[in-house]
Amino acid sequence: MGIAEDFERLTEDFVSSYDERMAVLNGIKKDTRALLASAQDLLAQFEKARNKMGTELRKTLERDNTAMQDEVKRLMKGFASERDAMAKAQKDTLLKGVVELRDEVSTMLDGFTKARGEMARALRSGLAKDKKDRSNEVARLLDGFRREQKILIDELKKTNAAWNKLVSEMAKKRGTPVKPVVKPRPPKPKVEEKVVPEVEEVKPEETLEEGILRIVNSNPDGIVLRDIGDSLGLAPIRLARTIKALVDEGKIRKEDNLYYPVE
Repeated sequence: MGIAEDFERLTEDFVSSYDERMAVLNGIKKDTRALLASAQDLLAQFEKARNKMGTELRKTLERDNTAMQDEVKRLMKGFASERDAMAKAQKDTLLKGVVELRDEVSTMLDGFTKARGEMARALRSGLAKDKKDRSNEVARLLDGFRREQKILIDELKKTNAAWNKLVSEMAKKRGTPVKPVVKPRPPKPKVEEKVVPEVEEVKPEETLEEGILRIVNSNPDGIVLRDIGDSLGLAPIRLARTIKALVDEGKIRKEDNLYYPVE
């Protein structure tokens, strides 16, 4: 009987616990529905506020965009005006610089022309002075040479007289005839003479055939084509046709690779 009572109490506890859980679940469902309704109301308020904010933001952006476009137009107009002013100022500056540069170049050219003229005059004057100085120096050297020449002639005359006297006295003592002594001639100053080139006899130019015959005839023991070309300063290939014609005409003969004169 004790087990049945325990089981009955346990069953009552299960039922009581189930009722409590269901009551809790119902409360949670009720709270959840209330929370969901509150959340939906909040979302609706957010959507309304967002739409209102979006409308105001669009109006603000449109207003700011218009103001910005006006500001950009004003700035662009200002930039264009400043650019035109700057371009005009730069153009005026460049034109002024070109004029100044042209004037400066003209002045420099005038200076160069004047300096060149002065330099040319100074150079001509210097050349004339150098020419005169050289002429004076040459005249001085010639005068010195003539003086030295006169002194040398006098010394030679004295030496010749002393030598003739000595020879005469020695001949008298030996009793031999006196040989005349040729008086030395004084050196004459060198005079530059125009050298007339000798006219050489123009010899007729030797033909290739004559050259080959001359070389072959001067080598009776035979000569090869390469040596003939070396003697004439020509490549062997340039001699082939002419030397073949000479062989065919019987003016020279060929044995193997040697060419001989015709006996």
